[in-house]
Amino acid sequence: MKKLNSIRTGTSILLAVVLVMALAMVSACAPTSAPAQQDTLEIDIFAGDKGSSMYVLSYGLSQILSKTGSWIKANVVETSGTSASVMGVAENPLTSIGAFSDKAWYDAYTGAEPYEEAIPITPLMRASYSCLGLVTLDPEIRTVKDIAGKEVSGYPTAVYTNLYKGLLESYGLSFDEENNFNAMPWSKAFDALKAGTLDVALCAFSGSSPEVIGPNPALEELMTTKGDDLYFIPLEPETLEFARDKYGYPWFPRVVSAEVHPMLKEDVHGYSDAIIWHCHASFPEDAAYEIVKVAVENYDAFAEYFPTAEGYTPEGFADMGVGEEYLNPGAIKLYKEKGIEIPKY
Repeated sequence: MKKLNSIRTGTSILLAVVLVMALAMVSACAPTSAPAQQDTLEIDIFAGDKGSSMYVLSYGLSQILSKTGSWIKANVVETSGTSASVMGVAENPLTSIGAFSDKAWYDAYTGAEPYEEAIPITPLMRASYSCLGLVTLDPEIRTVKDIAGKEVSGYPTAVYTNLYKGLLESYGLSFDEENNFNAMPWSKAFDALKAGTLDVALCAFSGSSPEVIGPNPALEELMTTKGDDLYFIPLEPETLEFARDKYGYPWFPRVVSAEVHPMLKEDVHGYSDAIIWHCHASFPEDAAYEIVKVAVENYDAFAEYFPTAEGYTPEGFADMGVGEEYLNPGAIKLYKEKGIEIPKY
């Protein structure tokens, strides 16, 4: 009887072992559950008018997000100008980003005109380097002093009205903002130039670097139709320095070589600018990370939409002319994961 009990006990243990092994094998062979998919987030990109490099590059970003299967789906929204793009982001903080200049960011961040209060906007990544200048069809306008009393254009933000003020004040002249400043996007300003209702227009050259740069789409069209009559008013370094010291904006001289475009008769002397994609400080961090990740990993795809984006590099996205403390945390996380240095300013 004792022997029988031992056999029964041994058999029970053996069966238990076999059962455990069988369950382990079933568990190993069972299909694993797929990781939870990220919910799609639809966002708007507020991007200025269709004649701007901001709009064209933002359209490229939306297409790249779509083609790579990102969970971010972007719709590009044309706006009347920089301040409209900033307000689009401010009014849709969780579902939008915007493309506008570093100086427009400064106005919004500090609550300068036309904003009633400071807006917590955070830079994500640089879209392009730019050189901004002044262009005219009037043969009597050849220097900054000649724009006194003339009808001029710019986006409706303090940075542009203060630029005109600073330029003229450097010569001891005054600028009548109320009567002479016209808030217009690129295309409308150039149409007004051609119609003779505007004397001087702000203009922009954009690209991936100071060496790889060209006219934005609206300026390209103007150069094609009015190239023989165009004149780019030179902004002298001393004049920009005076304006910079008085109003605090980072207006530093930049020169576009006449060699970058066959319609340019001589070098264009303007000031440096950077177009940056921004978001609100409350924009989802994982969404910010995803947008920058897709752009960095597909940097060479932007040239399909904007020719001077051929010089894009992963490192260039992180060079926004502002310190790391101002950047979006999601963007910072991506740059550090990729080993991309964020320049110090």
